[in-house]
This record gives sequence, structure tokens and C-alpha cells, in this order.
Amino acid sequence: MKRNMILLAMLLVLLSIFTYMKTNELKAIEEENIYLNNKIDEQKYEFEKLKNHYRLEYENRNIVDIKARSIYDALKSGNIEYLKKEVATGVSIDKEKITFENGNLYEFLETKYKYILRQRYYELSEDELRFVTGYEVIIETEESIYVCIMEFVYQDGVWKLSNVYFDA
Repeated sequence: MKRNMILLAMLLVLLSIFTYMKTNELKAIEEENIYLNNKIDEQKYEFEKLKNHYRLEYENRNIVDIKARSIYDALKSGNIEYLKKEVATGVSIDKEKITFENGNLYEFLETKYKYILRQRYYELSEDELRFVTGYEVIIETEESIYVCIMEFVYQDGVWKLSNVYFDA
């Protein structure tokens, strides 16, 4: 009988130790599960944020693309009146050139050659207040292709041209 009691006590101690170990293991798994669920929630938030940014970027790409093409036509034809409505604050225009706020100059040079613009890239800034787009300028008489880079800023609810430069 004494032997049975000792055996029963040993079984109870072993059962207690096993239960304690499994309880701690279960707590660790629950904590890891909470941590992983939080990570999943963070990733979902980041995904939604990125998805919304790229949706907005594409929507603005469509708006800016039409505007950029009209501005490029105005730059090539010297349509100063149109350009005055489309440039950002701090950009000055006279009969011969546009002076951008950063000091960059664009001189009006009329072209009689046909050209085609093909959008090469576009990017909306993280703060969604700046948009940069680049166009390949294909001119019928040229063998090389220029890239016209246009920068826009969001002012008074519309995109305004803030800089133009070319890359070969």
C-alpha cells in the first residue's frame, strides 16, 4: 500500500511537471500566434497602403499624361498663354524662355518636324504632391531619341509643371 502511494505520488509529480511544461509551451505558442497575427495585420496595412498609392499613381498618370502632351506641344509651338496657366508658382515665362524655380531654363525653339511622344516612366512621390514623368521624343529626322522629363507639383487642386529637362 505504501508502495502504491509512492507510485501515485510520483505519477502526480510527473503529471504536474508535464502539465506545467505543456502549459508553458502553449503560452509560448499563443504569444507567437499573437505576434504573427500582428505581423499579418501590419503586412495587410502596408499592402493596402501600397495598393492605394499605385492606384492613385495610375489615376494621376492618366491626368498628367494628357496635360504633359499638351504642355509639350505648347513648348514646341511657343504657346506662352497656355503655358502660363499650366506652370507652378515660382516659374516665370517670357517670349523666349521659361525659367524654373530651381534655375533650369527652357528656351522656345519651334520645330517643323513631326514628333511622337511615348511615355517611358512615371512616378508619384510618397507624399503624393510631386509627379515625375519621362517621355521618349521620337523625331522623324533624328536617329537618336531624346527623353523629355517633366516634373509636376500638385497646387490648388491641379497638377502644375515645375520643371522640364532633357536626357539623351
